[in-house]
Amino acid sequence: MAVKGRPTTTRVKRVSLQRSGKAMRNSRHEPPAPRREIHIHLPWRGMGQWLATCSITLICLVFFAAAGFGLLYSYRFFTATPYFAIKTVEIRGNLRLNSREILEMADLDAGGNSLAVSLDEVKASVLANPWIKDASVARVLPDTLIISVEERMPAFWMHYQGTLYYADVEGRLIAPVTAEGFIPL
Repeated sequence: MAVKGRPTTTRVKRVSLQRSGKAMRNSRHEPPAPRREIHIHLPWRGMGQWLATCSITLICLVFFAAAGFGLLYSYRFFTATPYFAIKTVEIRGNLRLNSREILEMADLDAGGNSLAVSLDEVKASVLANPWIKDASVARVLPDTLIISVEERMPAFWMHYQGTLYYADVEGRLIAPVTAEGFIPL
């Protein structure tokens, strides 16, 4: 049966499976029909994932707790062992101040553990002295500390608020001039 106004011939569309010499898939390929999945709800089906997640979490917690306690125990052991006891303190760069004064400023315990000493605190206590321009503290394991200082060099005296002070080349006050610590310029 023919419909009026339309031709009775059927058109055939040809599709080439090759392009530029390479094999191509058919462009008319249709995706497969979706499959129907049957879901059966079992109450213990999700328990496997939950149990695996909980066991991995528990293993991680136990590992990190053991590592933390191990590190804490190691720290306490090494800071208490006599192997790291301070036996030698070398003081370098001092001219005006004697080594005993610098050692007293550092406030180090005789026989204290070299790992337990805070190098920043020792440096800060040494720098608190007005004669010290710069300081550095180094630890040489197992039993030595090295304190290197750079002292301010007095260049002239300066009268400030009724007191005579030593001053460096840049004009900064160092310390008051006293009879027992007099330094001739």
